[in-house]
Amino acid sequence: DATNSTRSRRNMLMKMAEGKCKIIFVETICNDQDVLERNIRLKVQQSPDYAEQTDFEAGVRDFKERLAYYEKVYEPVDEGSYIKMIDMVSGNGGQLQINNISGYLPGRIVFFLVNCHLTPRPILLTRHGESLDNVRGRIGGDSSLR
Repeated sequence: DATNSTRSRRNMLMKMAEGKCKIIFVETICNDQDVLERNIRLKVQQSPDYAEQTDFEAGVRDFKERLAYYEKVYEPVDEGSYIKMIDMVSGNGGQLQINNISGYLPGRIVFFLVNCHLTPRPILLTRHGESLDNVRGRIGGDSSLR
């Protein structure tokens, strides 16, 4: 959950974990400026880093400055085990690059990411209508609706 935007930082993490656990880097690349702006605003609104910030736009500017710094030192993930998601939100399908992924759990992680719906949309939860069993106070069964 950190910004591991350089090869040296990622190599340090891989050395620390060597023999203890397998590291999979997940890199997301988004070139859609509208999506980026929406995500920046959401991050500033919800992040504890900006909880004390009274000027929302100042928080947005600060976050963009931090982002600009990371863009200067950024080196794409191209070593080890990784999943790279490129423009998966823009509605054009995007691109998914998977490298050196093997095993049950890593496979499930890939499956989860492939099946994530990243575009905001409403999710509606409903309950069933009143059934004859509800009226009678019975739980379970396959009752007809009333």
